[in-house]
This record gives sequence, structure tokens and C-alpha cells, in this order.
Amino acid sequence: MVTLASYLVSKNFNITASDRLFDQGKALSREEYLTGLGVEIVRENGEKLEKSSVLIRSSAIEDSTPIMKKAFELNIPVFSRSETVSFLISKGHSICVAGTSGKTTTAFVLGHIFRCWGKKPVVFTGNEGNPPDFSDTENFFIVEGDESDGNLPLYKPDTGILLNITEDHAGVFLLLPDFRQFCMKSQKCFVHESCFNILGFGVKYRTENTILSRETDLNGIIWTTFQNEGDLFKVPMFGAHNIENCISAKTIAVEYGVPIETVQNALASLPLIKRRLEYKGNVASTKFYDDFAHNPAKIRASLKALKENYKKLLVIFKPHGFTPVKNFGKEMALAFSEYLSPFDSLHLLDVFYSGGTVPEREYDSKYLKSLIKKFNKDIPVSHGTMVVEDFDFSSFDAVVTMGARDPELGEMTDEIRKKKQRQL
Repeated sequence: MVTLASYLVSKNFNITASDRLFDQGKALSREEYLTGLGVEIVRENGEKLEKSSVLIRSSAIEDSTPIMKKAFELNIPVFSRSETVSFLISKGHSICVAGTSGKTTTAFVLGHIFRCWGKKPVVFTGNEGNPPDFSDTENFFIVEGDESDGNLPLYKPDTGILLNITEDHAGVFLLLPDFRQFCMKSQKCFVHESCFNILGFGVKYRTENTILSRETDLNGIIWTTFQNEGDLFKVPMFGAHNIENCISAKTIAVEYGVPIETVQNALASLPLIKRRLEYKGNVASTKFYDDFAHNPAKIRASLKALKENYKKLLVIFKPHGFTPVKNFGKEMALAFSEYLSPFDSLHLLDVFYSGGTVPEREYDSKYLKSLIKKFNKDIPVSHGTMVVEDFDFSSFDAVVTMGARDPELGEMTDEIRKKKQRQL
């Protein structure tokens, strides 16, 4: 929503924003960023709503909230993020990235490639950590199409790409109709071979690659050199999933005529992507990372990448809701059980909750811990509020925070690292 607000401000719309987290004194960096753009921040109770001509809401805002009730009373038109973005991109040329994992990374990388080619795309992603600059852009959109609100079929891009279909906001078979419609409504849709076998149509593409080397630079960043279709690439990222996302972006770029040399140079100059196995620094020999992994597939991908580079991990995971734990707790537990060993440690923070109706609070971190213990009783698992002093961080090769929705999770990594640094 921050990215959308930034874009609308750049088009001279007067924007008023609210967030229940702001009301709770949280997400201050997000609030400061919006205020800096000239956005007026109000409480999420419908304050000053009568001065608005339209209300755009995220999928997390229920009809029962005060702001929605007031909007209905005032007969103010209400649109979802997907409805708004799909309308905006219909006014220009568009590329839309879909799938249950990797959308943000792929769209971000694709936008960077096009900029290196001299284009000026508008890039909409769910990553609020990399502030967008819409001051000098073309009527050319690269967006991530979110399936979580059921509005993915609203997107009708010139080029679509479907990365994968795994368990996330809903079961695979519940998601299939929306992904099928997305592909059908795209003028041309590239479908990863894993999805093509399910959908049976689209332009099938592959992400086969050979990892040639991984090396750490003087700043602690891990670089991966890989080969794809005979070409060599080097990127400041690691993990098979990240490499596949880069290849997906390369596939679309080449389709648009971007030279391979430009793609190679773009990947080599790629900025770090916030909360995607983001390196936050070190304390002595212990490395600190922050990651967005929150569903079973993403947890597996990130843990696999980390374990390929570090033997002993401390994983700090914050479930992003009670319903996801209810629906996919077993699969999450299996993911942790598969990749963590008795040498590692897992701490489960309290489930993220910012307000709203939650009828299933029993599916909490304690419940998830019980599932993990059923599959692997040898993994050290704790839950609840984290007491930094209870952990010997120096005994781990790497510490990673994982989770979605909570904007303060990434800041937690920095706070822990700085606190341990002062204790040296």
C-alpha cells in the first residue's frame, strides 16, 4: 500500500492514510516515509473520511472495522489494492508477475534490468523496504499480482508470468482457478514448467541452472555465480529460489529484446532486496539475516539456502496470523523439522496480530511448537517473547529472523545485533 500511495502522490493526488499499526505506535519508519511524501496520517477510525472521494483498502481491512462502516455510511466508493493497481496498469503497457512465492524478488529484479537498459518502468511490489522513485517514469508497469485477496483475475497484462503454485493463502486447488484466469487474460503468459504441467497452457519456460561458485565479499555479502542456457551470471544473492527468480526475470527481459550483456551487468549491480535473505551485518563471526519467509515453501527455500552456507542456525520465526497456522501449521512444522538439526535452535515469537476478528487464537506459537516436536523432538524450540540474554548468539554461525506482516521484524534483527555488539 505504501508503494501505491507513493505513486498516487507522484501523480498529484491528495492522499490521506491510516494504519492500525500507526495507532498502536508501531511501524514508525513507514509513517515517517509517508509523512515525508506529504501524506496526511489519520487514525483508522474514519477520521476525515468525509473529505475523501474514494477509499483504497488492503485485504487485511475487514468490513466490520470502523473505517469501513463509515465509508459505507457515507457511500464512499471502496476499492481493493488489486482493483486499483489493475486499473492503473490498464492505461499503459504492463508486465505482471504472479505465483505464491518469488513475486517481489522477480518484479524487483526485472525492474532493475529494464532500468539498466534505459527504460523507466513503474514498479509495484509488496516490498516496502526499497522506497520507489516515481519522479521520472514511463507509462510502463511492472507489478506483482497478489492472489491473497482473490482479485488476481482482474489483471489483464500485456505479459504475464506465473512462477509457481504452492500452499499459501489457500490450498493449491483453491488457487488454481484464479491462476488459470490470470494466464488466460494475459495477452502472453510465461508459465514455469512446474505450473505448466498443472495448467496445460501458456508459454512454458524453465529455470535450470548450474551453480558454479559462492563467495563472500569484504562487506559480508554472499555472491553466487551461475550458468543458465550457456550464459554466466553473478548476483549478490544466494539460495536456489533466488537464482530461479533471477532467471525468471531474465526470461521476460530477453523476450522484450534486452541483450544478455545488459542482463549480466544488471544482475551484477543489483541492490540488496529488503527482507529477502537480507544480510544485516555481523557480530564477531556470527552473521545476521532478515527474511520474509512465512509459508511452508518459502520457509523450506530459505532454510535450505542458509544451511548450504552455515552449519548452526538460530531461527527467530514470527507466524503471520492464527489462520495460517491453523491451515498450514503441519506443513510449516515439517519444513522446520526437515532442515533444522539438534545443533540449531528455533524460537517462535507470538503470532502477529494487529487487530480485527480472530476466532482461532488457539492456533498460536505454542501450538506450532507442539507440531514441530511431533516431527522432530531433537530440535531445540522455544516460544513467546524473546529474551535476548537467554541466547548465546556467539555459538551460532548465523541468526535469521523470519516472518511477514510485522513491519518491525526487520528492525528486531538490527536491535539484537547492535545489542550484542555493544556487549563485546
